[in-house]
Amino acid sequence: MIVLGLDPSTTAFGWALVESNGHQLRIVRSGVLKPKAGKPKAERMAAIWRALVEIIAWHPDGPDEELLAEVVAVEEGFASASNQGSALVVGMARGHAYTLAGLNKLTITGYPPSTVKKAITGRGNAKKPDMLRAVNALFPDDEAHRIVSDDQADAIAVAVTYLNEREVVTMLERMNARSTP
Repeated sequence: MIVLGLDPSTTAFGWALVESNGHQLRIVRSGVLKPKAGKPKAERMAAIWRALVEIIAWHPDGPDEELLAEVVAVEEGFASASNQGSALVVGMARGHAYTLAGLNKLTITGYPPSTVKKAITGRGNAKKPDMLRAVNALFPDDEAHRIVSDDQADAIAVAVTYLNEREVVTMLERMNARSTP
């Protein structure tokens, strides 16, 4: 299964395609969308839209193949009295992810930042450097995808959170199936 993990932002929008084959994880592709600073909000949103369209539709064998991502996992934002304006704008970028997932008939699941942090580091209040270290520790042999960006690490972490949750649900379903006469 391949999951598209997203860490929405209007300045540095992290994304990652992460594959799970049983208990092995692999980063297929990842990066950070960086719309030009100082441009009007509409232009930055359009740039994010165009880039997400390409990422969701990307396939290593060409554009006529099936979509590579099977599921989208997105980090949900949080709003406080001090960041309401930025939360609204980031929500617009997150809306692009939800709309594109819907248009492509992909399941999309959102996770609060504390859930992602806890799933990756064991602490729901982990800081950015902790997340970066933890994500790189998950992929120690993957020099081609050495993660240096917090936003990229967060996108990978969101995808891994989804895959871990899915594995637990699958195990519980198997246990229930065995115990049901």
